[in-house]
Amino acid sequence: MSVLDGAIANIALPTIARELRTDPANAVWVVNAYQLAVTISLLPFASLGELRGYRRVFVAGLALFTLGSLACALSGSLTTLVISRILQGFGGAGIMSVNTALLRFIYPADQLGRGVGINALVGSISAAIGPSVAARILSIASWQWLFAINVPLGVVALVFASRELPRTPLARHRFAHTVNLSTALGRTTGYLVDDLTTGDRRRLTTAPDGTQTETLMGTDGSRKTTFPDGTIANLIEGPDRRFLVAAL
Repeated sequence: MSVLDGAIANIALPTIARELRTDPANAVWVVNAYQLAVTISLLPFASLGELRGYRRVFVAGLALFTLGSLACALSGSLTTLVISRILQGFGGAGIMSVNTALLRFIYPADQLGRGVGINALVGSISAAIGPSVAARILSIASWQWLFAINVPLGVVALVFASRELPRTPLARHRFAHTVNLSTALGRTTGYLVDDLTTGDRRRLTTAPDGTQTETLMGTDGSRKTTFPDGTIANLIEGPDRRFLVAAL
């Protein structure tokens, strides 16, 4: 579920932006918030699993992911949805950070490779079918069901995980606060700089009469504006200040 949710929201962004009455450019944060939360917390949660037990981190992550999914389904504004996606992302990171480590205590040593392969296969299939699953759900239900469907699945998984997952031996070293904090900050900075300096930005403006003007803003400072009558205007500006942010 955690891998699937990383891709399932992409196809719903236009629908979410329209129903929440927000700019499509801002709606991208529905995806970014989840990915950023996962990125910065994977290694700290993996380290925490060694100290507190992989089972405990997995179950806590699953519970947080399920709670975050419920919050996403009940969100009535973009701000609430983004915050809920961050919560969901931290839960997803708790699941993904220790699931492979748990396999060492589930499969016998001579079948560990098989277990890792099955785990990788499930993750790959989930990432690949995400857009198709989202399209199917959106064809019969509202975008809220993209997240609400995780709630019953999460509850069932939580019951089985609590009963069946083995307890694992704990490491004796201390939690590396400095290392994990610097890793999280580094990943956050890298993610934001990459988001600011790569890819074009598309902005759709709707006038009171219903006509729409589309502006495509390139990373080189260029702007291509398509007006309602089909006229296209190209504008080349000075250096984009986003490159200054990346340089800093």
